[in-house]
Amino acid sequence: MIIMGINLLQLFPLLRRLNIRMPLFAAKKLKGNNNYGPFYVGLLSGLMPCGPLQIVQLYAMGTGSVIDGAMAMFVFSVGTAPLLFSFGAASSIINKKYTGKILKVSAALVIFLGLVMVGRGLALSGVMLHSPAALSGAAGVARIEGNVQTVVTSIGPDSFPPIIVQKGIPVKWVLKADAKNLNECNKAITIPKFNISKDLKVGDNLVEFTPWEAGDIVYTCWMGMIKSKISVVDDISKINSDLQNAPGESGTVAADPPAMHGAHTVQPAECMDKMQDDCVDEGVW
Repeated sequence: MIIMGINLLQLFPLLRRLNIRMPLFAAKKLKGNNNYGPFYVGLLSGLMPCGPLQIVQLYAMGTGSVIDGAMAMFVFSVGTAPLLFSFGAASSIINKKYTGKILKVSAALVIFLGLVMVGRGLALSGVMLHSPAALSGAAGVARIEGNVQTVVTSIGPDSFPPIIVQKGIPVKWVLKADAKNLNECNKAITIPKFNISKDLKVGDNLVEFTPWEAGDIVYTCWMGMIKSKISVVDDISKINSDLQNAPGESGTVAADPPAMHGAHTVQPAECMDKMQDDCVDEGVW
């Protein structure tokens, strides 16, 4: 997709040699006055690298029924037909002088989508180009009890929480999933580093592993769209200390300054009924 977008922008002519072309036998079927050309194009559209299309295809295969799968694909095609017809109609009425600009915008969009796909592929391989901060109030910090460490977190509808664990100690990670937050995208997680794939259900889900090296470990949803990380540290007690000493994290409330012995404390509301001089004498102003 990235190469195709660059070729549409005509930035590097040499890249045209790397462009993936349609097989010759398929091109012959589509060219010329072939009445079956649109039919073949429709069949080939099922192979497009389209996220929603692939989700529906996976759902259709997951039904285990030819009829149910065909109905799912039919409903999806009917739902997308109005938008596709709209684009086709718009392309026929747009003035030719805007065609070049639209082509450049489309090329830039294709490049962007290609980069997004690369990022998701890297995430599924255990590599994340950008990662959330591990040391934050939203991160789940493991608690060591005996020879095991336990961390409890909750998933969001479009986010996974980062967690912090200590190396060399077995981890019991409890992922809580509410029915309102669980969906088709986050219903399963994968941790490539440990070859773990876990289907999530409503309630508590237990994931167990043992990290042996300090560093960041990427975990994602099964499609690579939702990303987060597991931060493995040498000494988790230092992390707990940092979180407790961080401003606003300790949960303590500052005490009021002590009043001078023998002084009468005047509330601000009382000052509304007194003269300013009296309030000054009482030490309010």
